[in-house]
Amino acid sequence: MKKMILTLLTASLISCVQTTENFEIKDYSEVDTSISWNEVFSFEGEYLVYFYSEHCAHCKEIKSLVLTYYSEHIETMYFVCTDEYAVFSKGDNLIGMKSIEDFYILGTPFLIRIYEKELVNYYAGSSKISEYIDMKIQK
Repeated sequence: MKKMILTLLTASLISCVQTTENFEIKDYSEVDTSISWNEVFSFEGEYLVYFYSEHCAHCKEIKSLVLTYYSEHIETMYFVCTDEYAVFSKGDNLIGMKSIEDFYILGTPFLIRIYEKELVNYYAGSSKISEYIDMKIQK
């Protein structure tokens, strides 16, 4: 009887561990690194910031890829929902920006790389972001 209880207890603990490890983020609202527009240049070191809209078809198209990449913790990544506030422009001189006052995005989805509070690269649109993620995963 004790052996059967121990076996059941062990099996239930193993299944709990497996369930936790297989947890999958399915929506942008589930990430724990959501930030506001004004926080984009606030962090130290190197990190990515992904801009999306809940109403953007292209953001929905690559949602699974982006969330899987985020879940793998390959790079530090923050998320900004642009539904409440964002600055859009058609300019093309983003590299080197260091402050939110000058910053804008070209649309959603949009991914930027920041190093030591300076924008060092950006990827506009679902295909460029997908290419970037695929390249990083293959390394």
